[in-house]
Amino acid sequence: MFNAPEYRVYFMSGLLALSRDIQCADDQAAIEQASRLFPEGIVEVWQGNHLVTRMENLPAIVHSSTDRR
Repeated sequence: MFNAPEYRVYFMSGLLALSRDIQCADDQAAIEQASRLFPEGIVEVWQGNHLVTRMENLPAIVHSSTDRR
C-alpha cells in the first residue's frame, strides 16, 4: 500500500500562527492543498526539515480584540 508523504503547513498573519499536518502525493499537491486551506496570509509548506515553499498570499491581517482603530 502506498503511503503519501507527510507535510506540515504553517499559516501566519498578524498575531495568529496555525499549523496543519497533511498527506499528499508530492510537493505540488501539497502546495495546492495548502493554497486551498489558507488562501491568504503567509503560508509555508514543510516536509520534515525541508522547506518546500513559502507563499505570501497577503492581505490576511488578524488584530487582537484590544486593537483600537
